[in-house]
Amino acid sequence: MTNILASKTALITGAAGGFGKAIARAFLDAGAQVVITDVNEGILQLTHQELSSLGPLHVIAGDLTDREMADRLIQTARDQYGKLDILVNNAGIMDRFDPIGELDMAFWDRVLAVNLTGPARVTQASVQEFLRDDRPTAKGGAILTVGSINGLRGGIAGAAYTTTKHALVGLTRSTAAHYATKGIRSNIIMPGLMETNIRTAYENGVNEEGRALAWKSLGVNPGHVNIDDLSKLVVFACSDQATYLNGAIISTDHGWQAI
Repeated sequence: MTNILASKTALITGAAGGFGKAIARAFLDAGAQVVITDVNEGILQLTHQELSSLGPLHVIAGDLTDREMADRLIQTARDQYGKLDILVNNAGIMDRFDPIGELDMAFWDRVLAVNLTGPARVTQASVQEFLRDDRPTAKGGAILTVGSINGLRGGIAGAAYTTTKHALVGLTRSTAAHYATKGIRSNIIMPGLMETNIRTAYENGVNEEGRALAWKSLGVNPGHVNIDDLSKLVVFACSDQATYLNGAIISTDHGWQAI
């Protein structure tokens, strides 16, 4: 991939493994300076060892549900590279297919804290960074949020996860609308099934009726999404080659949600 992100600084959340790690690799290949964060410090350090030879890479472990974490992340980008140009909201956790009538509301609170409130806080802090008066380059920036087909459909996950992915569409489009004239772009991709570690949530059991409903939809799924290929789309969407792309909801699911 050409250096279409040269001179850009990017922050990627949930980047210790899976799709976040693939995005980090693609951003480094595209010439970006990258800050990655994840709650799993051990795996994060292994990712740093694997990818650091590809370009400027800094890691910071932390939990996005921590109210101060968003500001720490932005300050880290500024301290390491002088600024922030791109935010990729990738961090998230899966639920256990529970419908609302059978959902433990403490678990609901946890899923919303990680999947929605965390990205909202980092988005807020990033927007403030993009617009700061003493910014060393022109004001503005790009935000790419990793949504899900669950933000378009109702029966592939439980109430908590599905709600957060629908809500991220609203956060994305609101940000795009309010800051379009200020050089800030905000887009969301809606992947179908990917080979990631999100299924670790199932280790504690699942709601069998909810899973059975989801499996009906799986029967018409055209195929899994390759995370390395999809990461290249993220690079393009965040680059200056896509300045026209704002407020977009991009289905990346082999046409699954169209069926």
